[in-house]
Amino acid sequence: MAGRRARIGVAALALLVSAATAQADEPGREGQIPSPRRALNFENIAEWLSGWYSDAELRALGPDAFDLESRQCSCYDQPIRHYPYLVVVLTTPKGDLILRPDQRELQVSFAKLALRQGDLYCGVEPGAHCLGRFADVCDFTDFRYGPDLAPYFPTCKSADD
Repeated sequence: MAGRRARIGVAALALLVSAATAQADEPGREGQIPSPRRALNFENIAEWLSGWYSDAELRALGPDAFDLESRQCSCYDQPIRHYPYLVVVLTTPKGDLILRPDQRELQVSFAKLALRQGDLYCGVEPGAHCLGRFADVCDFTDFRYGPDLAPYFPTCKSADD
């Protein structure tokens, strides 16, 4: 099990390494004191992958079978406005894991929000109920978190703004 978890961790790290090293590659930083490195905690992603895929399936897929996309929903989205929300979508052959990045001090972790299969969004735990069908991940975050965000962004959905 430890070997499998390590392989899954390496695969998740390969997906996330570009985000972790982007700041270090910035030009014009010579002579400056380097910023402390941020750590990426991908343990919950590795746990989800190990529950969703067998060892044989993971070995057969390889790292190119997975894709990581950041989406920033915004009040300025067109043609449909959305409440501000940042999500990360881990695309896999069996379905997409919708995540929210969560930074605490110098560590970034990811909270699992939903499992998407096509346009159907469901809970991430086995046997979890489905939340509905949404054309876009931002439509899902509006449905799920819009009522909590609306008081902070009262004009976000206003046609007058």
